[in-house]
Amino acid sequence: MCHNAVELKAELERLRSPPSLKEALEKEKAVLEDGVKKLHKMIKDEDLSLQIEQEERVLAEKEKQEKVKEEKWKQIYELK
Repeated sequence: MCHNAVELKAELERLRSPPSLKEALEKEKAVLEDGVKKLHKMIKDEDLSLQIEQEERVLAEKEKQEKVKEEKWKQIYELK
């Protein structure tokens, strides 16, 4: 019983004391790594958004070119 009380008292002291430098740094590292992951995700999402915008512009330009070709073909067939 005394042995258990000593262990509990030691555990209580450990919990009351501030975290060790290593524990504090590990916690800060985990927070920073999480922030980096979020930043990478945001960058990836932004890159994807930019790529989508570029592809949409290319598609719109191709659609314009296709309409011009259609109009030329219509004019050719109307002349016959």
